[in-house]
Amino acid sequence: MMKVATRRAQLARLREISQVMLRHGLGFLLVEAGLSHLVPRARRRSATRGYHLRAALEELGPTFINLGQALSTRRDLLPADVIRDLEALQDQAPPMPFSRVREVIEGELGRPLEELFASFTPEPLAAASIGQVHLAVTREGRPVAVKVQRWGIEERVEADLAILEETAALIEARTAWGKHYGLRDLVREFARTIRGELDYRAEAERCTRFGQNFAGDPDVRIPAVLPELTTSRVLTLEYESGIKISDLDALRSAGYRPEEVTRKLVRAMMRQIFAHGLFHADPHPGNLAVLPGEVIFFMDFGQVGHLTPHQQDLLQEGLTALAQGDVDTMVQVALDLGTAGDLDQQAFSARVAQLVEKYVSRPMGGVDPVDAVRDALDLAREFRVRVPASFALLGKCLGTLEAVVTTLDPGISVMDIARPTAQEILRRRASPRAVLRRARRDLGTWWSMFRRLPRRLDRVVSKLDRDSLRIRFTLEDQEVLRRVERLATRLSLAILFLGAAVMVTGLVVAGAAAGALHLPAWLLSPAFLAGAGAVVALLGLAVLISALLGSRPRPR
Repeated sequence: MMKVATRRAQLARLREISQVMLRHGLGFLLVEAGLSHLVPRARRRSATRGYHLRAALEELGPTFINLGQALSTRRDLLPADVIRDLEALQDQAPPMPFSRVREVIEGELGRPLEELFASFTPEPLAAASIGQVHLAVTREGRPVAVKVQRWGIEERVEADLAILEETAALIEARTAWGKHYGLRDLVREFARTIRGELDYRAEAERCTRFGQNFAGDPDVRIPAVLPELTTSRVLTLEYESGIKISDLDALRSAGYRPEEVTRKLVRAMMRQIFAHGLFHADPHPGNLAVLPGEVIFFMDFGQVGHLTPHQQDLLQEGLTALAQGDVDTMVQVALDLGTAGDLDQQAFSARVAQLVEKYVSRPMGGVDPVDAVRDALDLAREFRVRVPASFALLGKCLGTLEAVVTTLDPGISVMDIARPTAQEILRRRASPRAVLRRARRDLGTWWSMFRRLPRRLDRVVSKLDRDSLRIRFTLEDQEVLRRVERLATRLSLAILFLGAAVMVTGLVVAGAAAGALHLPAWLLSPAFLAGAGAVVALLGLAVLISALLGSRPRPR
């Protein structure tokens, strides 16, 4: 009976969603989604896309507002005019009654509000669709900001996510573009994100990690989490009433220099992106304050981006190739970073060449990462190359950062300030210790792959054995079979050669850093290195001979 009631509620919500979309002239989207039965024929028309889409999302509430904010980062999926309208999406809501605020806090923390705080401001500092923030003072006299989740919001979001997931499955099954972009995966990714935002403990952990990353940095302040006053629905952080970073008059009146504030902000963001791999994805003026000593105070860690070490390496490699005019490397970086379907690689390379031409005449320090990432995402959308959500989020982050920098100092670019920090980070990543760390990580990946290889080959052989009749029917030409066999042999030799080469390279680098890392003497002995080098040489010779023999035509 519960499932029937839930299904009825979902259908009612779906009808509500369709009515809102029709009212805003977005019936054509329902038709595209295969829901034409919900759309009168006279209303299946397009409209001013971005404006009406934004208005519809705002009316549909928290889940859809967050969906619009997530889509506003995806220049690889949506055209620029729609992105501009979605970026203006306002996540504001009427304040939750104070009685509900009290009920949530006391229910989560298990004590009366008066026992938890010495004072608590009933009027919220800010109210959004998922939660609102109140200022308070702890019993120990510590000023804090208390983020309280809206009553019943989790159930509402889950109901909307169920509808979104079903609709995405329908669109992916019925449309080519839904299948190409993997719409179900995109919705699942969004669902993970918003569920993470609903769990304030996850935000508390992110805030703590930022604090650890900037420990000892005199120019950056991250609020401390009060774990005893934090649960999945209540988040309590220390609070400092600094000056809003975009309030130039107040900054100057306090004796702060906007150009110095700008330098510290950009330096902090570059460290997050290139050194930490964990960055504040929404550095707008409402989330940034300036404290005495021109210290940057970061707030609200609801939107955070993650870059893996591999993605950091690709980003740096791409920016370097862009400045050097290396089209081939740019194409390879794009394909390594994204996921492409039926890509016209020749046309894609030609467009990459045009993009490189825009930047090649500039010195390495003159490549503005904001413009470069934005252009790369536009190119991805043009050729339907799906990029990781973290990279799309990075594009939004850099765009927001550029707007703040322009407000503080209109005559300067992000890259003008970022260059010294970027060079310092690059030097660190090129140090023997960092190279050895990456080599060890890569060797671990290779070793893991080789350990799994026998089991995988056994599964492949078993499948071939079970499907032998079908394979003989499909591959009747024995010459094709011989070519596949030769190709597999050469590929296996090449993999072994590459793995051995990586190992020896790691050992050589280790030798350079041996004094600092105290590695075993036998690992770096001349005899061991000579033996490893001989293995690499033999494998390389085998690959070469195999390639030469494979290129000779066989007699029929």
